[in-house]
Amino acid sequence: MTEALPIPAAPRLCDAVAEGLAALLPAAGRPGAARPGTLLHAAVARPAREDRALMALARSADLGLEDLLAVALAEAVERDPAIGQALRSLQGEGFGPWPSIGALARLAAACGLEREGTGAFAARAFALGLVVPGHDGCVPQAERTFRLSEAMALAMDLAPERPAILAATGLPDGWRAAAAEILAHLGTGPLCLSLRQGERADRRLFAAALAEAAGRRAVQLPGAPGPGTGAAAGLAGWLPVQELATEAGRRARLAPLPGYHGPRIVLAGREGGIEAEGLDVIDLDLPGVAPQTRAALWRAALPGTALPAALPHLRFGPDRIRAIAARARAGQGLRAAMGAELRADMEPHATLVPHDVGDADFAAEEALRAEFDLLCARCRPDIRAAPSPHRMPGVRALLSGPSGTGKTHACAWLATRLGLPLFKLDLSAVVSKYIGETEENLSRILDRAETADCVLLMDEADSLFGARTETKDSSDRFANNQTNYLLSRIEAFDGIVVMTTNGRDRFDEAFARRLDQIIEVPLPAARERRQIWRMCLGAGHGLSAAEINRLAAMVDLPGGHIRNIVRTAEVLALDAGRGLGMADIRTGIAQEFRKIGRSVTGAVAGL
Repeated sequence: MTEALPIPAAPRLCDAVAEGLAALLPAAGRPGAARPGTLLHAAVARPAREDRALMALARSADLGLEDLLAVALAEAVERDPAIGQALRSLQGEGFGPWPSIGALARLAAACGLEREGTGAFAARAFALGLVVPGHDGCVPQAERTFRLSEAMALAMDLAPERPAILAATGLPDGWRAAAAEILAHLGTGPLCLSLRQGERADRRLFAAALAEAAGRRAVQLPGAPGPGTGAAAGLAGWLPVQELATEAGRRARLAPLPGYHGPRIVLAGREGGIEAEGLDVIDLDLPGVAPQTRAALWRAALPGTALPAALPHLRFGPDRIRAIAARARAGQGLRAAMGAELRADMEPHATLVPHDVGDADFAAEEALRAEFDLLCARCRPDIRAAPSPHRMPGVRALLSGPSGTGKTHACAWLATRLGLPLFKLDLSAVVSKYIGETEENLSRILDRAETADCVLLMDEADSLFGARTETKDSSDRFANNQTNYLLSRIEAFDGIVVMTTNGRDRFDEAFARRLDQIIEVPLPAARERRQIWRMCLGAGHGLSAAEINRLAAMVDLPGGHIRNIVRTAEVLALDAGRGLGMADIRTGIAQEFRKIGRSVTGAVAGL
């Protein structure tokens, strides 16, 4: 009688699989080998270090022995080519190296797990997505093959790709302590931790800090996780992080993760509800970043560069600071680098206005300049960040005046003075004929603008914030509801938005109280027109100072029309191959007057 081989001190599940297949293939068996059933029960009773995570998953997910055997067989095929060869010998070449349900049933029987038939075999492992069916078409149940799910292969380090792990590197001061305090208070049970505000990169960074504090790895999951993702998360110690598009007035559903019972992190929109079955949803705020910390980050990213004093008060996070600094080091100015970095977030609903407008290019009479200086002070990052019991979120201003008076030009001056990029709202991309889409589009761009530290320009804003009317039909009701929502959303906006209009009386009456400042931009007087003529003409023209003075006194047009006149004159001069002169300006004036329906008479005709 041959003496049986001793059972290893800590047998692995793969040992039971190998011995079971050997028992089914006598030619490959070893005399005196330990019985596969004994190995299987020993591996479950005294799990090896490599199997402990899987056994913990089995306990939490209520897996049976046949479920464990299915996972162990699928894993063994991935790890050991000899297992695939044994399965070919057992099943035939038609199955390839993949195990079939019939082979699993025979292996279970060899391990002492007697069962009649193969129906619903290892049903729990299939239901949780630990293993998934192969692509066998219409074949009998016993001949259907299976394999590890992609998620389980990732968790077991058997897939060529790697999970999208979020690293808690470059954390601002205090974020680790804040993450540890949150988890100490909330625990690590079935919670849905929602991060709604702040830049996406910063929220991911804090999600990684929360995972680190929980002793897990933050893994970015797709919106619709594949089979076995929940079980894989439990097996590999992942903390699932998912992005969820939430909209005002709607509840977005968070996909369940069968087999996972720990906390989850959701990067959601600012508005809307989250439906997470069996989970308590808790909204978390990102920890603040002190100006001293931001200043250190900027100095580290741009060593030896003279930085604006207001820069540390901008709300850019570590990731955005590094990205902007990289663009600045490549030769872009700091403001241009900010705009280029934020463009992808703001498009297609808003477009970048890249022009710089300095003080010398901004023509405004003394009282009007004082109004704009006050608006600039309101928008300064350090003043906005200063604590005050009367502080409201954000800055909202309205510029009202006739067309062509330079309202958009004034916005460009404001953004240049603040050192922030200017984005102009594209109404064609925001306004929709479908009910609710206009509100969703505007909410989406306001969410992005809040975290972007930019100036948002809403040209012709009366088309969005028109006066509410008496409700006579369903169209009036929907229009009034849209105005109600937009008014409340703009009031809660925590950024800088400047709106322009040609007629202040077109706005709803409740709009004025939601604004921090309303500036009337009148037609320019002769003194301001002279400055506008000089700015538009630039250098290299042939006009004398006296001629420019006569133009400013006689041509009572706003800056937009003056710019058109100069452009026309430049084209005429270039076409004739000469320098720009007064004759070209006269032709440009005549054309501009005809365009706006005015006749060239009197002193203007004698220029």
